Amino acid sequence: MKSIVAPEEYVRDLTIFLGGGITDCPEWQTELTQRLVHLPVVLFNPRRGKEIRPDGEEAKLQIKWEYKYLEKADIIVFWFPAEGKCMITLLELGAYSSTKKPLIIGVDNEYVRKLDVYEQVALRRPELSIVSSLDDIIQEIEFQVRKNNGETE
Repeated sequence: MKSIVAPEEYVRDLTIFLGGGITDCPEWQTELTQRLVHLPVVLFNPRRGKEIRPDGEEAKLQIKWEYKYLEKADIIVFWFPAEGKCMITLLELGAYSSTKKPLIIGVDNEYVRKLDVYEQVALRRPELSIVSSLDDIIQEIEFQVRKNNGETE
């Protein structure tokens, strides 16, 4: 429970969806989560502790969970690591780049569809910048937290 006592201000924790490679990709979500533990954020992490089959009820539940929390998130992070194709992430990026929802997009320099991400984002959301590392994503998240807390102009 949080208790706000006058004259303190209430600032709601930002919610952030960790969209990006899972299949055949390193566990970048775990690294990011560990490195953001100092921030007042809630992370929505779609990576389960175990692999699931790409068909059947578990897959349907996964898709519905991701859809629900992509909608709920204040910010969506998209990370395209070198190791995966990230086909679902490309679909999600396409869907959410058509909104005004804040996006933080990172593309490893060795990601096989790097050009696609850059061109699609430039066409749909040219105001967005794309970073190339998890370090840069963390900096962007920290900036958004400061902004949410009224610490930037």
